[in-house]
Amino acid sequence: MKKYLKSTLLIVLLTLLAGCSTSNLLTQNNTPVIDKNLPTIDATTIKTISDTNAIALEWKGYDSEYISGYNIYRKASDSKTNEISKIATLENKYISHYVDTKLKDDTEYLYAMSVIGKNEKNSRLSDFIRAKTLGKIDSISFSLAISNLPRQIKILWRPHTNHSVEYYIIQRTDSTKQKWETIKKVKHRLSAEYIDTGLKDNYTYKYRIISVTFNNIVSKPSYPIQATTKALPNSTEEITATNNLAKQIKLRWKNLDDDNIAGYNIFVSTNPNKYYKKIGTTKKGDNVFLHNVGKNNAVRYYKLASFDKDGLQSDLRTLKPVVGRTIDVPKSPRITLAVIKGGTVVINWKKTDSRAVSYVVEKSTKKNIFQSDIKVYQGIKNTRFEDNDIKPGVEYKFTVQSVDKDGLLSKKTDPVTLSIPKKVN
Repeated sequence: MKKYLKSTLLIVLLTLLAGCSTSNLLTQNNTPVIDKNLPTIDATTIKTISDTNAIALEWKGYDSEYISGYNIYRKASDSKTNEISKIATLENKYISHYVDTKLKDDTEYLYAMSVIGKNEKNSRLSDFIRAKTLGKIDSISFSLAISNLPRQIKILWRPHTNHSVEYYIIQRTDSTKQKWETIKKVKHRLSAEYIDTGLKDNYTYKYRIISVTFNNIVSKPSYPIQATTKALPNSTEEITATNNLAKQIKLRWKNLDDDNIAGYNIFVSTNPNKYYKKIGTTKKGDNVFLHNVGKNNAVRYYKLASFDKDGLQSDLRTLKPVVGRTIDVPKSPRITLAVIKGGTVVINWKKTDSRAVSYVVEKSTKKNIFQSDIKVYQGIKNTRFEDNDIKPGVEYKFTVQSVDKDGLLSKKTDPVTLSIPKKVN
């Protein structure tokens, strides 16, 4: 019981010398066994050197045969508890320097030391000394983000004046995000530019820059800067498509009065709500495009997208299509008379389409069950046809077609059949 009380008194005495309560400062695992004969380190001989995330301790050691090393204790001054922790045991009495790392920046810490004897007992704790880590290094003094670039933003900054800076961290965010995202590490202190690519059109981004030293000291973030990417070019809505050409559709539009526009891309589809295929490109000064459809009575839908000097194209999804159509073949004439008079075939018809400028008559003579002779008469301007090249006993079939100014042929009329009976001797 006397030994227990004696040990307790020594711990209390140690605590009083240190200025704190041992029960509050030392954890159960850290409670030392005290040897009153070991010297107590003079706290005034402990020197500190601070960095942003580290504190170095230097002290005057003891060259004694009874000493084997030192213990180092630490407590953050803003800690919510009064416990201190042993952070190092130095098992060499000649050591006189220790670096405490991975600390918080701009934070005060309390340090104390004890001597370790050859008997593995400890001296009383030294008085506490205070040391504070340095704050973060300042951020760069100037930065700038450049807007109106095609799907990219250029960031410029003034190199950090601290020569220990090794690289810069570029961070980005936008209105849809809650936190900053690291997008690039730019090496070398004198680097002063970064171009962020692959961005959305007409979209605003924010950036900040963090400087990092060779020993991983991180600066405060720079003041946020922002820029907006270039918008897609507008496209003219004054566009027309023809509906009166044969197998072709002609587009016309009004050029945009915009120096940034370089030209136009033409897209076509057979369905206004489906895929549009690019079929042509024109320069800015051109405002006509002829599409060779190659079919009659064909309907096509067109979109005209402008593109600028950077290659950006107006958004097809927002453009309204214009419809064009090729003309159909003219209507067939209507045969009103088909007879043989005095050995001559006479066929009359009525014009049913104002587009008709001439007619084609086709004469078919059956040679056998499998073959027929076909003769075509073109360029007929009247609505009457006569043919005296016929023979008795032969059956002839005639059809008529309208022809318009573009050479389009109507469908053939239903054939009319005529013949002269063969004479019987």
